[in-house]
Amino acid sequence: MNSRRFRIQDTEPGMVLAAPVIGSGGRVILMQNTVLTEKLIDRLQNWNVFVVDVCEAVDESLSYDEDQDSPFFPLPAVTEKQQQFMNSYLDTVNE
Repeated sequence: MNSRRFRIQDTEPGMVLAAPVIGSGGRVILMQNTVLTEKLIDRLQNWNVFVVDVCEAVDESLSYDEDQDSPFFPLPAVTEKQQQFMNSYLDTVNE
């Protein structure tokens, strides 16, 4: 798979990462094959990531649901008690 390096401000939603994005501390921020969204691009800019390697040819089998945080690891089911906690937490934060 061919890749090309892009400045983060030149990336667009729908692009697929050809290599993992490594943060300044050596930690993996995003995995290879992650489909970029506007939200992820903004986060990368906030984390001072300047360039990413993007796949030239996009595999059409890769898809991304904008409502999920991770394209390849489904979120675990949220219990009613966890949902109540989150609602209470968000109410407190908003106040």
